Amino acid sequence: MTRLMLTFVNGSGNRVSLSIPEPKPNLTEAEVVNAMEEVVATGIIKPGGSSLVAPHSAKIVDNNTTVVHQV
Repeated sequence: MTRLMLTFVNGSGNRVSLSIPEPKPNLTEAEVVNAMEEVVATGIIKPGGSSLVAPHSAKIVDNNTTVVHQV
């Protein structure tokens, strides 16, 4: 499964990550940064009561699982 991992800095200075499953293919850096800035600007996500204040990083994670043995 492919996920887009977005990491933000909150008002307490801690990092907070959001995971978006199956992002659209060929996302550009500009699209991701713009989306992250919109998330911060809305102020609607407040994990632990602390607003997100800035984008920190973004990465696409692809996890593949291969069963080697199963009973």
